[in-house]
Amino acid sequence: MTSPTLTHHDYTVAWICASPIEMAAAKTLLDEIHNPLSQLPTDGNTYTLGSMSGKNVVIPCLPCGVYGIASAASVVTQMRPTFPSLRFGLMVGIGGGVPNGSADIRLGDVVVSVPNETSGGVVQYDYGKTCLKGSFQRTGSLNKPPQILLTALSQMRCDTMLPNTQIGRIPSDYLQSNQTMQGRFARPANDWLFHSSYDPQSSSKECSSCDKNQLVQRAPRANDEPHIHYGLIASGNQVMKDARTRDAIARELNVLCFEMEAAGIMDQLPCLVIRGICDYCDSHKSDEWQQYAALTAAAYSKALLSIVPLVRDNIAQDQGRVPGGPEVYCIIDALDECESDSQETLLRQIDQSFNNPRTNDSVPFKSMDLGSYREITNDLRAMIRNRVEDLAWRKKYPKSVIKEVSQILEEKAAGTFLWVGVACGELARVQSRNAVKALQALPRGLHSLYQKLLNAAFKGEDENDRRVIKEMLGFVAFARRPLTLMEMAEACRLYLDKDMDSRLQFTREFIDLCRLLIVIDNGYVRLLHSSVQDFLILEIREINAMKANHVLSCRCIETILQKCQPGIDESEFDPEKGFMGYSEALGPGLAPIHVAAHWGILPLISSQLPASLENKDFRGQSPLLIAAQTVQIEAMHLLVESGSCVDSLNSYHENVLHVACQNSQYNNCAMTKFLLDRGTSPYVCDKDNMTPFLYAVGHQKETLARVFLQNGFDVNFRIQRRCWTGQMVNSIISYEMDESPEQYSKVSVGSGLTALHFSALNGSAKMTALLLQYGADPNARSDTGDTPLHLAIRRTLLEHKYDDPWISGVYAAESLRGLITDHESEAHEIYESIDRYRERIVETLLSSDTVDVNLANDQGDYPQHAIPFEKDYASSILCKLVAKGGDSSRLNGADQSCLHLASKAGNLEVVRKLVDGGHDIMLPDVDGLSPFHHALCGGYSEVVRFMSTACESLLSKTWRSLDHFSNNLLHHHVASIYCSTGMIDFLVQRGCNVNDTDREGNSALSLYMGSFRLHIDRETFHLLPDKGADPLCVNDQKENPAHLFMHHRGADIEILQLPLKCGLDLAARDHEGKTVMHHCAIHGAFTHELVEFLRVNGVLDPYARDFRNKTPLDYAEEQTRRIWPQDYPGCDDRGDKSFICLKYLNHPCVA
Repeated sequence: MTSPTLTHHDYTVAWICASPIEMAAAKTLLDEIHNPLSQLPTDGNTYTLGSMSGKNVVIPCLPCGVYGIASAASVVTQMRPTFPSLRFGLMVGIGGGVPNGSADIRLGDVVVSVPNETSGGVVQYDYGKTCLKGSFQRTGSLNKPPQILLTALSQMRCDTMLPNTQIGRIPSDYLQSNQTMQGRFARPANDWLFHSSYDPQSSSKECSSCDKNQLVQRAPRANDEPHIHYGLIASGNQVMKDARTRDAIARELNVLCFEMEAAGIMDQLPCLVIRGICDYCDSHKSDEWQQYAALTAAAYSKALLSIVPLVRDNIAQDQGRVPGGPEVYCIIDALDECESDSQETLLRQIDQSFNNPRTNDSVPFKSMDLGSYREITNDLRAMIRNRVEDLAWRKKYPKSVIKEVSQILEEKAAGTFLWVGVACGELARVQSRNAVKALQALPRGLHSLYQKLLNAAFKGEDENDRRVIKEMLGFVAFARRPLTLMEMAEACRLYLDKDMDSRLQFTREFIDLCRLLIVIDNGYVRLLHSSVQDFLILEIREINAMKANHVLSCRCIETILQKCQPGIDESEFDPEKGFMGYSEALGPGLAPIHVAAHWGILPLISSQLPASLENKDFRGQSPLLIAAQTVQIEAMHLLVESGSCVDSLNSYHENVLHVACQNSQYNNCAMTKFLLDRGTSPYVCDKDNMTPFLYAVGHQKETLARVFLQNGFDVNFRIQRRCWTGQMVNSIISYEMDESPEQYSKVSVGSGLTALHFSALNGSAKMTALLLQYGADPNARSDTGDTPLHLAIRRTLLEHKYDDPWISGVYAAESLRGLITDHESEAHEIYESIDRYRERIVETLLSSDTVDVNLANDQGDYPQHAIPFEKDYASSILCKLVAKGGDSSRLNGADQSCLHLASKAGNLEVVRKLVDGGHDIMLPDVDGLSPFHHALCGGYSEVVRFMSTACESLLSKTWRSLDHFSNNLLHHHVASIYCSTGMIDFLVQRGCNVNDTDREGNSALSLYMGSFRLHIDRETFHLLPDKGADPLCVNDQKENPAHLFMHHRGADIEILQLPLKCGLDLAARDHEGKTVMHHCAIHGAFTHELVEFLRVNGVLDPYARDFRNKTPLDYAEEQTRRIWPQDYPGCDDRGDKSFICLKYLNHPCVA
């Protein structure tokens, strides 16, 4: 069921999936699917929106095929601004289990992340540093789940201990009640756990040929229901497929499960990780259990959400709820008259009222268009009859007038009760002899009627009265809240010299002049109906929201300033008697002293002291901080001298120096010294992990920075970058950080950074020189081992990507890109300026006598390894480092030299210098790839040709040799996205064998046939056979070119003509018994042309069975249920079209 669209603020739970399978399981368990919402331009995610267990849920999925920690972090980072009210996240999906003696984990079970005394519940097992003798030390820790989820877990675990509570039955109960889902998410039969020392005996994923004597003997369970396990989950950037490694890490960390995404989320969003076990992290891993495991994790998560309490707003609390009582009908009228904010409040309250665990799963809640009901006509006639009878009694209508008036009202009303009411109001103004004539003069339709009434209001009035009428209509239509009668008199400046009773009476008379367009209702002046506002906006140009609110704002300012005058009797400003009530309503938490501090009105500030000295506004700011924000120096002096707390912090954890130094216009050295002398701390970090001094450095305020340094600021003070959590209280975000010692490391996202790191990171040579002058340590190392020189060259941090100025680059030289308005005329010059800044900052750091260019960070990178070798200035910086004593031949943590990195970037200038200097182009890195390989894979032909010429003797044997993966150079290049015919021709000429096969039996042609490039570049396919490639090559999976060709939907069947001429067997089966038809179905590749091609060649058999006893039609049907990302080009209906082509291949309309 799909519901009306909600707003972004209505969604409070993020349900994060890593794969389409996981997203499908989540989507099937939604109680309701919501309409999609708009997204920010910076948000590249695709969402499923819905409700589950009474919560509004956002379900994003990682990009197709892009898994891992970084991808997960990117999804969450983009999601949070789009959905600002998210309270917590659930990372729900599949994972690999760790079977051990303490936890009898089986396939289909569920593991939930629970913190212990040393970890937050998730451990990033591959994040750390390599220490002496190659030992690996893990560093840092991740946040724990929020308290609201941990308390819900406690309740969940308690419930499982009680009788008649079996959470494990949720998946089976769901499958029984949803017959259509049984085929997709049914529980597989075989749960095989082999001993850790036993490896599979074939490449098949089914393990059918594995020795069953190697299975671990486990006690049978009473039933097949999944068990729930609670403990630590290991997260990393690689798939765990080795049982020995699994056991070693599990013994060290005491984890129950391995997965690949959670570590990227825990510090971005308060989150709980829930994983269904689909394999045992060993080499016997298969995909068979993935659907069922995804369902068990989703089912547990839904049950958990039903326990998490709703957060109720401060509005009426479910009045009149009758639990267990009879049915209650809720009828709401005039929703079209509600403002959008009021509608949100109303809908939120309805949501709270119906999200009671004691209500039925499905609550009938219908919206009816009453205008389509015949009963409405009867009701309208009854209303007309009653109104006419009343008029006839008061105006003495004769029978003929009664009849005519009734007929005209029915004819013109067009089902609109309001029109009848207004028309009868006008009839009450005329004598009976003129009633029919007056009614006939009234136009049909509300807008025409309103225009008639407005013209009548203006008729006969002087210019001043017409002005007042227009002002009243504007104020009532567009005020932030309804005005009282007295507020209306003040707003219109009516009869200021009269007493209150006279003013109120005269104002009522003006309202009467408006001819029912506005009315007095319970002491407030309101529009007759919301349609009056629509009429005014569309038809009356002189009446508009901007003009009305401008006048009302002026009245507010005048009122507040009058109240702030010294010696004024505040009793004269009773909110119920003047305009003060409306003035205060416009700015909750905004006291007169805040206004005075903002504008620097010293007499008004003095009149509010000392009582209002520390009053906080809605952002937690005292008057002193407000004055600092607008650089009101004299006001700041007055407030400090009057005793204002100089270390008072606002909601963003900023003191007065933060607020002042953030302002790019602030450069008052005397005030800064004054605040420092009064005890304002320069060392406090705000929620952006910035001290006041760092803001001065960021804005490049050299004289301001000197004031800090000359007044004792420690130039080598190290900050701790933290994750700050925003809490929404009364619509205001307040940021807090857990300062308790045991939580200290869990909130840290980067430590040991100094102001010199900051200026170097931003590329500010001027501030860097100043800091060095005052004794800044150029060799200071952060917790990741980076020196300022590393940051100046690399331009980014290695730490977690918490969004603060250290990461956003708001003060960096690269921010100059924002000045580009015309790329064609401006971009080149600005980019050159940025590059010059980067060269200059390196020169400044290297000018220090104490700088050490031979310090490596924790990843093994020396400064020269941080060089962006794709930049034109890379050669210049490398030369400067070498001149200072740097060694370009040093290897980083990946065993790569500068030559590897320059080759990977295709920087011929640097490559030429390094090769001429004797660097080895065949030196293997940790992946076995040499600089030559990197240049080849990157498609940098100039670099490859230079190396071939410069090192001809060294490469003479390489052209025909194979690496440890049995790949020759041609394999490497064909597998690259930068593959080109020119490079292939070059490699073949140098001696590469086009028919060499890798360790999976693939030749260069096989690799190309199976790659995406076949769709966009046919020349390579034609070139390889011309160079001698075997067009009938078969790999170790027994896949020939026809099998591989079927991976491409709509591919040009002409490509197969050459292999067919050479004797290609289209009926051949691969090692799993699959024909070309099976491959075509699996990849959703069927088109009408392809079907006809297979028919002509006698291999069109949709019922042929492979070794799994499945037909092409079976696979094609499975493809129709495959979940594709919405932004994945051309794949939204790929499976459907392919299935239709196959299923109805004999139908005349299809054939």
